[in-house]
Amino acid sequence: MDIREILSEENIQLNSGIDTKEQALKAMAEMLFRSGKIENADIFLRDVWEREKMGFTGAGNKIAIPHGISGQVKKVAISIVRTQKDILWESEQESIPKEAKLVRFIVLFAVPEKSPKDGEIKYIEALKAVCRKLADRQATEGLLKAHEASQIIEIINYNK
Repeated sequence: MDIREILSEENIQLNSGIDTKEQALKAMAEMLFRSGKIENADIFLRDVWEREKMGFTGAGNKIAIPHGISGQVKKVAISIVRTQKDILWESEQESIPKEAKLVRFIVLFAVPEKSPKDGEIKYIEALKAVCRKLADRQATEGLLKAHEASQIIEIINYNK
């Protein structure tokens, strides 16, 4: 899968001054709204927060992968924020060490609530592709150091 089918440069914000989980999710929802991927940013954000209550979305290595399944999503899409400094990716799960809750690179998946089969397949393929990259230390370092949104897309797409 070519990640550009669901991720565009306009939905990537690098070196953001964001310093809370709340600010990050709001900024990402607003990017998706401005790019026409979702109908209503506030309702989508509410759905993302509902999903966040279900479990910790931190992935380790300073990365979080939240997602919202929502009737506000037109088709599967991704937005990315990379912060200038670590932010606390809060969770109700107390067993998670604080160090594991520190993130700088956040990948938000937006998934239609009633996704057609091809939409579900795109979501699963994209999630697998992103997770493969995030498991690769060299790719993760590249994502944390990239200067341009186009570099982020290139790193995720490389050796699809």
